[in-house]
Amino acid sequence: MTTTMTIFKCPHCSAEYEMIMTHISFRQLSYANCQVCWKPMYSWASTRVPRFTLLVQPDNTSRP
Repeated sequence: MTTTMTIFKCPHCSAEYEMIMTHISFRQLSYANCQVCWKPMYSWASTRVPRFTLLVQPDNTSRP
């Protein structure tokens, strides 16, 4: 299994996430909603699947 970590910002509210991409053995079609504004922020149809961890909310406060 291969993973890649990047910083991702929600295009709607600018909440900042750690995004870790993982390769899986099958193709997955899905999407992720922002934990702050609840709007769809990322979608995929691939064997590369993201996992998001909220780091900074739009008001620049860190997630506890």
